[in-house]
Amino acid sequence: MTTIIEGANKIYALTPVELVIDDIDTASWASSKIVSNPDNAWVVCRYVEADSANSNKQYWALDSLIESMYTIKNSALNVNHNQKNLIGFWSDVEMLYPNDASSEANPWIESLGLIWKTRFPEYYKRIQSDHANGQLFSSMECSAESITCGNESCSQTFAYRGPYDESYCIHIRERSAYRKFNKPVFHGGALILSGTKPGWSGAWSTELSGLNDYEMDFAFEQ
Repeated sequence: MTTIIEGANKIYALTPVELVIDDIDTASWASSKIVSNPDNAWVVCRYVEADSANSNKQYWALDSLIESMYTIKNSALNVNHNQKNLIGFWSDVEMLYPNDASSEANPWIESLGLIWKTRFPEYYKRIQSDHANGQLFSSMECSAESITCGNESCSQTFAYRGPYDESYCIHIRERSAYRKFNKPVFHGGALILSGTKPGWSGAWSTELSGLNDYEMDFAFEQ
């Protein structure tokens, strides 16, 4: 499940995170990418689905994601979007496809993150606890070169100026049509821990729905 939050100039896609335990085979593409090192821990995150508008009217075409997905590779991994809390980096990404040809699911991107756990033991303890309680999530930052209106009678393309801008057509401004992100760029991402801005505990989807642009901007500036 992906939850979308919009900030002033970027969007944030929040998804559950799988903490990779050293003695458990991840049974996925990431297995061959992981190098065992007692100083490091690894997380796998599923965060962007192709060819399907999400509940917040955002849409990424598969070909566009294929071209842009590696912008996440080697970008910073922080905690709660606080740029001072850099605890690792996103080391690799992969486009995954449904195994069942009859499935209605669409392709999606997964990312693999490395955490310097011995350098940040207190954060790692919280990461372990949140994962055990099903409260560990990630948040990927995204912008784009342009967006295109999904209303067939409109289909206008606009330079990307954040989630809301007066230059956009009424369909995009009022969210009556989806916005297709053209040449998206992923700028890095965060692990979102419970009990902190923009965190949550328990009913996280309800709490996330109350976040606004100011809170997300504050999260970057704190």
